[in-house]
Amino acid sequence: MTTISVYVPEASLLCSLSSFTLRPRNSCPTSMRITYIPDRFISSDEWLYGNPVDSMGNKLLMDLPVNYRPPSQLGIAIPVSDNIYNADPSKPRPRQYYQISKNTGTYKQCAGKSSQAECGCTEEMRLSLLAAHSDCRKRVLRFLYPVNNFNITLFLTRPGHDNQLLKAPQFVTVTEVNNRTNWRITGLNSKV
Repeated sequence: MTTISVYVPEASLLCSLSSFTLRPRNSCPTSMRITYIPDRFISSDEWLYGNPVDSMGNKLLMDLPVNYRPPSQLGIAIPVSDNIYNADPSKPRPRQYYQISKNTGTYKQCAGKSSQAECGCTEEMRLSLLAAHSDCRKRVLRFLYPVNNFNITLFLTRPGHDNQLLKAPQFVTVTEVNNRTNWRITGLNSKV
């Protein structure tokens, strides 16, 4: 957004100087998104039902255990994230040894439900990267721990158009949704 003020001398009998102000705004179309696309494209069907592998034959996806909560900076057995993945309220939540773990971790889609079947997860929710749909997420990209060389490449995507590589001078802030800090983004002009 920018502001343009136009001053018109002697346009008013009451004021020696009058003006009007324009505020043009520029924004992307609502259908345009900034999207992370991994080096090897994984289709929706592969995310949901397949077992894609890389050039070395290693699995690219990992199935999460029921009621999975990621480890924290406090340790592997001390989850503190509010996100619960592959949620099933009918089953116990693992790694609830410490009070901080018991006080964190909330169901979103499964809140108030008694089983995974009642959560109403759709295929879109299972594919979603939003924290609001973490209950439905069963599969994730597989990385060796600790992640210290995550090359991120972002694209501008919109329906009916080819994906465009997001290039400098764009700056993107990346926040890890589970508040972990022991990872590092690499790549051309990357900022964390």
